[in-house]
Amino acid sequence: MTETQTALEFYRTELGLAAARYQDSVNGMAFPAVDLLPRVLDAEDPMIDSDIARYSKQFPRTSGLDWQLHLLSLSADVEPYLNTNGHPSYFFDRCGKNELRGVKMFDHLRKGYAYMRSEEAWKTSFRAFGGTMLDGMDFGNVFIAGGSVLACLSESDFEKTLRSSDIDLFLYGLDEEQTLQKLENIENTLRRNTPDYGSKYQVERGVGAITFVPRVDEEGRRIQVVLKSYRNPAEILASFDFDQVCMGYDGTSVWLSLRALRALGTGYTFTTGAISSSFAARIVKYGTRGYGLLVRPGDDSPEDDEDGDSLLQNLERLHEKKCRDISRRFRLLPWSGVGNYRRVFDKMKRTASNNWTHSFSSLATLAGLWELAYKTGRIFELMEEVGACSHFYGLYEGSETVVGYFDCQEWLETLCKMSPSLANRRWPFREKVWKFTTMDDVVSAAKRKLVLIVIIPVALREHLNTEAPGVGGADNLTRMRSTTDLVDADGDQMEICLWSVTSKNMCQPNEGVASTAHQLLTKAAMLTAWTVWKVSSGAPWEKMFYGRSLFNAVLFSHSAAVTEPGDFGYWLRG
Repeated sequence: MTETQTALEFYRTELGLAAARYQDSVNGMAFPAVDLLPRVLDAEDPMIDSDIARYSKQFPRTSGLDWQLHLLSLSADVEPYLNTNGHPSYFFDRCGKNELRGVKMFDHLRKGYAYMRSEEAWKTSFRAFGGTMLDGMDFGNVFIAGGSVLACLSESDFEKTLRSSDIDLFLYGLDEEQTLQKLENIENTLRRNTPDYGSKYQVERGVGAITFVPRVDEEGRRIQVVLKSYRNPAEILASFDFDQVCMGYDGTSVWLSLRALRALGTGYTFTTGAISSSFAARIVKYGTRGYGLLVRPGDDSPEDDEDGDSLLQNLERLHEKKCRDISRRFRLLPWSGVGNYRRVFDKMKRTASNNWTHSFSSLATLAGLWELAYKTGRIFELMEEVGACSHFYGLYEGSETVVGYFDCQEWLETLCKMSPSLANRRWPFREKVWKFTTMDDVVSAAKRKLVLIVIIPVALREHLNTEAPGVGGADNLTRMRSTTDLVDADGDQMEICLWSVTSKNMCQPNEGVASTAHQLLTKAAMLTAWTVWKVSSGAPWEKMFYGRSLFNAVLFSHSAAVTEPGDFGYWLRG
């Protein structure tokens, strides 16, 4: 079997396994979430984290109202349990760090207590946060979820610290035509609630989202509509990377998953390796907001046998060794040196074997850089190094902002450095590359063709054309005309392709090979953009390990909703 055939076989197998994994994880919801509520804040319960993780994967796969039983209502379940007595806000003590079993990272700003608002106070805070823009919106099949909901629940002064945060809207239970109608309804709501909307806002269409963006020098929240199909809100929250953001608002009530309440009560996201689907900027962002990571194998993991404690001790020693090594490197630099932190960061990034989140070793290195940044007052520098953390698909730091300003010809000129066969070519299409902003209405923007350049292994395109025609069929995933194959530093053969995205294939399906194919192409588009950014800055393509990076991006892309016991061991090995 040739190397090309081997690579193709990996992607074919992985696409099928990922699709099957999603179906295999369906065990059915055995009982309502409220039955686990008495255990959620119990620091002495050794099984609760694994039980919550297991329960989270059992979200309903239907479009009915069963999802409400899978979540906790803030007003009906959580507030009575915490005995808030009708107060608009309340505090409760968190357990001590030493009461929690596992390797603890990014927790230097964690507080010993949690602050929460009541549901009525949350609604008031959300309006102040920017929710008045959505007054009167039809919330049917719309769920506001993620960081904005958490901020309005638990941040005491979000107006200053979270000035640039988005409001993320997730759609569920809709087909293509219904999605367009819902986008139009959202836009009409914004027009109605925003004076002089036409001169203040524009529509941005990019990878994975359509965003209503304030124009330059205009104030207002970015309203981002995530382009992925879901069946219900429980499925939305189950897919999130961090426990504390697993909460949302359906227009009437605030809902929390068990993961979210556990994170509020402990100050940690519990992970058995599913954090590999996230990225460094989000870890650092939530570290600055007081949420750390707690790493340990699940109680149903093959690694968690009688030697589980020994394994955790080894992981802790590796974590401590990374922290000591990074601190030593920093101390050896001249005390008056300018940019010392960046020098250490760059050195450690070069020695990391893969993406920061794709192995425990790399994550421990990032944790060491975080600890150094905390102790030397350089957390802001670390945030700059790992990139803008607000972008939903910000897997490859820096690229999203830079290539967003490239015109079509600049993309072509950079690609020419990688494939000389593109010399003297002009961009042949009218469509925009990567993303575009427009003053057109949102439905017109959604229907308009967006071209994404994706570098993928040779022969994978033909497989996607056949197996996922609705996503990457022969009419919307094509090889760039008259281009030669690319060969990266590992000798992996790649081809430059054009992925045309319209309203018909802009949303990632919620299951099957079509879903995993869409996810693969999205990640390839992100990695391609990052690569183009690096090459445009002078990095030589022939020294880049593109194939290896794409391999890892696909292999470590499983969300918390579909993790399996063996994933932790693979993540440890990286």
